[in-house]
Amino acid sequence: MEAHVSTASVSSDKWSPPPDASQIVKSIHAMLHPRNIVLVGATDKPGNYAERIWNNLIRYKFEGDLYPVNAKRETIWGVPCYKDFASLPDKPDHVLVLVPARFAVQVIRDAAAAGARSATIVTSGFSELQDEDSQRLAGELQQAIRETGLAVTGPNCLGNLSAGENLFTNIDDRGRSEHPRHRGLPGGGTEHQGLPRCLQGRARRRQAGDRAQARRLRRRAGGRDGAYRRAGRLDRDLRRDLDT
Repeated sequence: MEAHVSTASVSSDKWSPPPDASQIVKSIHAMLHPRNIVLVGATDKPGNYAERIWNNLIRYKFEGDLYPVNAKRETIWGVPCYKDFASLPDKPDHVLVLVPARFAVQVIRDAAAAGARSATIVTSGFSELQDEDSQRLAGELQQAIRETGLAVTGPNCLGNLSAGENLFTNIDDRGRSEHPRHRGLPGGGTEHQGLPRCLQGRARRRQAGDRAQARRLRRRAGGRDGAYRRAGRLDRDLRRDLDT
């Protein structure tokens, strides 16, 4: 087996920012059109985020190379695992940070030094917490991003989607649309079955709220038969939609 995973060849005629494009445009393009993705903190512990993201990248046939990194492993998910950025067969481009928060800042600095253009920090434990250590780490992370110039999403990020590259680094790997128009892309429709699970729950909560509103209308209607019947029909329709 080769030392890395390449799910498809990268097209050479895709759009790239012109030389005079703003740095923001170049950074966003780099993040959404990476040549390769490096998963730092790769582990096959059941249910972990790294494996879920890996599954999505393989499932949707990401067009670049994939490099798992874990200093304690030689292989993972049936492919070679690398100890650090220096041992990769190519310089990193987009880095997924999946290590504990206390190591994330150094990973960002090391990634930039190795030539990476962007990163997504999946790890949590920064400014969303109020303890002193988390706030300190948040400040150190902001400083590292400013000093390296790396384009970064996160921390505590659910992942990125770039349909043109078949890039889907979301931590939820359970949802998939099988409709021919959306094959290979996550969540192609508006029905529950066509949404990733993380969005299915939101849709159900929304419909549950609509059902509650219908019940309130029905109670307000009281003895007014016409309004009662309309509220009753709305309630039944919402129940039907929720069950489909």
